[in-house]
Amino acid sequence: MWCSICPFMIYGEVVQRWQQARGAVLRKWPVKQLETYGGWFLFSLFYAILVWEEVWNLENTAYLSSWLLLLITTGAMVGSALFERRVWCRYLCPIGGMNGLYSKLALTEIRASKGVCDSECDTYHCYKGGPAEGKGQATNGCPLHTHPASLKDNRDCVLCMTCLKACPHESVQLNLRAPGVDFGYPFLFPVPGTSSAPQHQPYAHEVALLFLLMGANVCHHIPEVLRQLGWDADSISHALHDKGSHIALSLAALAAPGVIIFLFDSFAQLIHKLLYPRSLAPRNFIDISYAYLPLVWLGSLAHYEDLGLTEAGRVLPLMAKTAHYFLPDLGSLIRPVGELLTTVENKAPTLTASNDVVAFLQGSTLLAGVAMSSLLLQKLGRQHWSAWMHQALMLLLTAEYWSIIIN
Repeated sequence: MWCSICPFMIYGEVVQRWQQARGAVLRKWPVKQLETYGGWFLFSLFYAILVWEEVWNLENTAYLSSWLLLLITTGAMVGSALFERRVWCRYLCPIGGMNGLYSKLALTEIRASKGVCDSECDTYHCYKGGPAEGKGQATNGCPLHTHPASLKDNRDCVLCMTCLKACPHESVQLNLRAPGVDFGYPFLFPVPGTSSAPQHQPYAHEVALLFLLMGANVCHHIPEVLRQLGWDADSISHALHDKGSHIALSLAALAAPGVIIFLFDSFAQLIHKLLYPRSLAPRNFIDISYAYLPLVWLGSLAHYEDLGLTEAGRVLPLMAKTAHYFLPDLGSLIRPVGELLTTVENKAPTLTASNDVVAFLQGSTLLAGVAMSSLLLQKLGRQHWSAWMHQALMLLLTAEYWSIIIN
């Protein structure tokens, strides 16, 4: 949903229209190279941003946060200036990659009937663009170069509704669905007989991003983790104030959960080959790693619930205070404006939750995450004995999240 109203790509579209107005010929996408390297570029950029955020305290440093937003906007503008449509969104944007990963759990989807498209359509306006036809509207085609009948999951769809508006045969539909159907099992509503063949396409770079996001929840709480490892307060303070040590700790925190899970999975694969060579093989690491997706998603949400339920409710007085800070003379020059800002700063309503309420919601979110991941693991693990090892790792990860996020 975010990508359909993305503010960064607005500037990319402005640049692209300017390029087209001046007669520039935009390049075709180098699809083979983007499919091979685009996901790893996205992963590497996200890794660097998370280290930058942690070591230089981006969330509390306004000018650095602005530079991050400008970086993403610049990527959108450069991609749109050189290539047709939205190449940055589909292959290179770190926010888009994260949203595409989490969208596999979405409650909505855009899909088209392959039978209708194959038998009745010969223009493919939803994909290529073109003038209005029948009940369809004139469009420029899918900005992500995706045909709705070929979608296997939500990763390559930004819900812009272009295909829905363009289709003259009413083949394209916006559907509500149960989370988990991309994996062949609606794990939030496990009704008997509702399982089906999985549709999503697993990718190694997507799994790497999944474990990077898992590590981000640890990276945001490095002091708590170091205390668990027995570090004293002076050692923690020294390590976090030294840029080199802080960078090393951040790199390790981001990588540690994924590396640990990979090593345990490799050990299980080895045990199976040595002791049970003729029995059903366990799922490979790439496939079964998606079972951690609900826990990572809701673990990230639990981390940010503290900010959302305490600081976000004070936005009005903070906006007035910021205006006073940057425009100190405005209140004296225009007295009604000054009085209004003072009133808003002192009397504007705030909506914040107590620490107990925040902790309760964070705990509930984590419990929901591990429950949904456990149900998905049953589907992806095929009831193999090695799935119990992943179940134990999920419980340990949840306990660690509980300790560092809530306690």
